[in-house]
Amino acid sequence: MKVVIISSTASCELSPFIQEQIDSLRLIGINCVLFPITQKGFFGYIKHIKLLKKFIRLEKPDLIHAHYGLSGLLANTQRKIPVITTFHGSDINNKKIRWISSIAARLSKHSIYVTEHLKILAGNKKGLVIPCGVDLSIFNPEDMEAAKQKMKLDSSKNYVLFCSSFDNPVKNSQLAKDAFNATKKRLSMNLELLELKQFSREEVSSLLNASYCLLMTSFSEGSPQVIKEALATNRPIVSTAVGSVEELINEVEGCSLVEPQLESVINGLEKCILYSIQNGATQGRKRIQSNLLGLQQIAASIHSIYRKTLNTKSFT
Repeated sequence: MKVVIISSTASCELSPFIQEQIDSLRLIGINCVLFPITQKGFFGYIKHIKLLKKFIRLEKPDLIHAHYGLSGLLANTQRKIPVITTFHGSDINNKKIRWISSIAARLSKHSIYVTEHLKILAGNKKGLVIPCGVDLSIFNPEDMEAAKQKMKLDSSKNYVLFCSSFDNPVKNSQLAKDAFNATKKRLSMNLELLELKQFSREEVSSLLNASYCLLMTSFSEGSPQVIKEALATNRPIVSTAVGSVEELINEVEGCSLVEPQLESVINGLEKCILYSIQNGATQGRKRIQSNLLGLQQIAASIHSIYRKTLNTKSFT
């Protein structure tokens, strides 16, 4: 089975969670070939139409699997090869581009949403819900001091890891910084807030393990990968109730769901830091395992959709 994967690489590289999904599909024998979108914006995608049709003629794939709504729309400019589109969050949460995703969903043979919430928001009753998986071979619990040493962090300091880069407006980093500074003052501790930016997967795992907790204050999310990664490493989590976060961390002791308000985040952060000091780790990895969110388990689910699509394909 040959599958063309369509996704943006306009920011110089493929999103890590998409690359991991491709790698996991290859491990179960699926021949995945990447068609990269190298330009940004709607017209950047439009410029790839002829290139895609030429690519399809050369590769002769059985299926196309597009990631995000714009890629799904591009994939469906041809009607010979069946298209599956995965919607990850920004393509549904953003009202300005949701209409594009709606068109892509109608044209696609199957639509996959990474959370039930996104499926409901998209209004697609026939949509499938399959989140992105976590590489449990990389994201493992590790001794905090050993992780600090590995990342060359100051062993005399204590760390909180922010969920993304500070300059990403969707992540609401100002609320995180304000809450962190207030918590640091309240606890009178030598704390530092780390920015999660331009690290390898192995480094992200070590940074999680080196930190008291993960802090997420986003305005919106889909199925945030970093939350699942923090769970896989048994780290406490403080997060606003965005995307699938609530269902992921609900009832996991040591994790706190907070309101997008300063005092609520401060209280959640204080609670999680103290939990980390007293208990060290959560039971988050068990949640990932019980919810079948490992990479290979997700790959098997996607493979079943591929088989179903090929067994029932019909075109107009």
